[in-house]
Amino acid sequence: TNNYLLNGYNKKRSGDILFSLKSYYLEYEKKQGAQHGSRHIYDNHIPLIFYGNKIKYETRNDEVYIEDIAATICDLIGITQPTDCIGIPLLKK
Repeated sequence: TNNYLLNGYNKKRSGDILFSLKSYYLEYEKKQGAQHGSRHIYDNHIPLIFYGNKIKYETRNDEVYIEDIAATICDLIGITQPTDCIGIPLLKK
């Protein structure tokens, strides 16, 4: 679970303290909702769809990670991944 915090940390730009709210707590005063990016599984379990001319039909039910999105897009458009990219391209060629 600490990886969610660490993957979003940038030594030059981030603050000195990282925090994560307890499960089902929100940063705002709504009675229901989601943070969309917290470390909790109910907040980051979402469908992911890639659509386009070069993309073959494929359905997967395995776990993928947010950092895989950048790696996949770099692979699709044929550019080198950024230096600190830790993701794995998701689509088969």
